[in-house]
Amino acid sequence: MLETELPRIIEPLKFVEQHDCLKGTWALADMLRLLEMCYPEQSLGEAVFSIEGGIDQQGLRYLKGSIEADILLQCQRCLRAMTYHIKTNFLLSSVCNDAEAAQLPVKYEALYLIQPEVDLLTIIEDELLLTLPLVPKHKKGDCKAKPILQADIEEGQKTERPHPFAELATLKSQLRKKRKRG
Repeated sequence: MLETELPRIIEPLKFVEQHDCLKGTWALADMLRLLEMCYPEQSLGEAVFSIEGGIDQQGLRYLKGSIEADILLQCQRCLRAMTYHIKTNFLLSSVCNDAEAAQLPVKYEALYLIQPEVDLLTIIEDELLLTLPLVPKHKKGDCKAKPILQADIEEGQKTERPHPFAELATLKSQLRKKRKRG
């Protein structure tokens, strides 16, 4: 197991054949696509990960790993920052095309190998992005948003509003009167 300087690039086929294992942390500030999804102050923090290579009983090469991180997101109810804890596992198997990907057992995600090397940071960032909620929200008791009550909605519907064309009707009637005079 390596715990020194982490390689940014790995060769998955060699990694798997050697049954390598990596553990470490990666700064969230290095994950630019992830930062686009986060609250503006997310530049701090890190993702703790481990990844190991192996070959299963069917002869499939795999990369198995886990990632843990605290991500700062914007609650879509109150628009304030919220911490979203991610703890995820992944199981990837390298493939060269869609036909190979279709043959993988359900428990595997396809890792398309276009070239012999892959960017480890990209794999970690991809897995974090896949776990983000579609609509981030605080738990109901933690959110500072004021709930909209049915009574508020009904009150808003009761207020009388002038007809949008009432002013136009007044102008038209004044114009007709001027034409009759002139």
